[in-house]
Amino acid sequence: MIDSSYGAAQPFHPQTLIPRRGQFILQEANFESNQRN
Repeated sequence: MIDSSYGAAQPFHPQTLIPRRGQFILQEANFESNQRN
């Protein structure tokens, strides 16, 4: 189960499923900034 916003380019990490909203948002923001650069 991979979030479509991450896509296949991002390897799956169990940490993505940590039910901590702050942690998830941080990882999502990191991914988006990495995509832009």
